Amino acid sequence: MSDNQKLYVKAPAAPKVPVEQRNLIVPVGVIDMVRALISGVAVGVIGTGLFYVLNTYIFGAALCRPGVEGCSAAPVYSTIVAVIAGAIVGIVALARLGVYRPLPVALAVAIALWGVFGFMPNVVWYWGIVVGAVLFGLSYVVFAWAARIRSFVVSLIVLALVTVIVRIVIG
Repeated sequence: MSDNQKLYVKAPAAPKVPVEQRNLIVPVGVIDMVRALISGVAVGVIGTGLFYVLNTYIFGAALCRPGVEGCSAAPVYSTIVAVIAGAIVGIVALARLGVYRPLPVALAVAIALWGVFGFMPNVVWYWGIVVGAVLFGLSYVVFAWAARIRSFVVSLIVLALVTVIVRIVIG
């Protein structure tokens, strides 16, 4: 063989899998749902704790002084920071634990539970943390389960529908 000639080897073609045999849902085990639950509980504890600290010592102290208007905005600002920080922690935790599609799951939970911290200023802090851990834990499991659909677009549509349903339920 000369230097100008190249030898090409034809690789065998990959076997075709009929569409009917392809699984449309990514199989997720119980351990993956437990991982999503642990991530959600951690996000709930961290987010709710951060909300109480920010509302009491940062935004509440800055906005609820005599002569300063806007004391009612302190829980709103605390909610914004706590939900965004919780979503970031959730994305990292889900990705580290190997849960399928961590970004859409964490963002859908953050959107679905956006107003839940609005109820927290009227609750004692330790009960608020328990309620936050339960709500976020269950939400992470539900949204991680809903995100198993193999098609990304269909998965996003299902997550959006579940988000709307949760928003309607928690009012």
